Amino acid sequence: MFNNIIKYKFLLSLVFISFLINKETLAIVTKSTGDVKYKNYLSNEFENELKMGSQLFNNDLIVTDSDGFVKFSYLDDGTTIKIHHDSELYVRGQINKKSISKRINMSNGLLKLDISKQNDDEFMVITPTSVASVKGTSFILESNEDGDKFFGYEGTVEIRNKESNKIVKLSKNLKVTSGIDGTIDSQIVTPADINPIETFIEFDEEEQPIENYFEEEIENQTINELIIKVYNSDGEEREIIIKYNE
Repeated sequence: MFNNIIKYKFLLSLVFISFLINKETLAIVTKSTGDVKYKNYLSNEFENELKMGSQLFNNDLIVTDSDGFVKFSYLDDGTTIKIHHDSELYVRGQINKKSISKRINMSNGLLKLDISKQNDDEFMVITPTSVASVKGTSFILESNEDGDKFFGYEGTVEIRNKESNKIVKLSKNLKVTSGIDGTIDSQIVTPADINPIETFIEFDEEEQPIENYFEEEIENQTINELIIKVYNSDGEEREIIIKYNE
């Protein structure tokens, strides 16, 4: 009897969470720590309520402070974006029948992207300096007032410098530097290039206490996981995991 009650409560929780997912939702926040400001596309004011389970829509704005970190996943294929400290970006996209045409407009900051293989549309990452076109890959982007640095982990990214329109391809173990003066080039990544950035990333991604989107934290409550299974264009399965409290 007790087990049946627990299962019933768990199922109700899943139904409640699923009901809250709007048909216009592009992505779900799976982690948020530190000082993070969020402006919904319908609002003119920033909020500080971007928590695990929050939904993201087209033209939502996210800004992280020096200790802020946000991780979110798109609902169609599980593509994951990690927004690290001192970053500002717009989440943009259009929902099609079977997929989401995805775009990130980034003003500045540090991103780590794990992009599933896309269908017809490429994933676009746009900064003041560059445009990156992605079909499916993993890479890091560091953007500031002087330009962009891209670090390749897997796959290939086509990067165009806006000023010169010159295009360079990023691949595994390469670094592409794109400057505001129109220069763009690639070279082999060295430990001196990547180690400081990976140190920042590891620090940002350290496990923090879970913040719950649906209710305030209560001592001794049970932590559950909602697992959303999604599939990329090749039919490969990925999981979006959202931890929540009963």
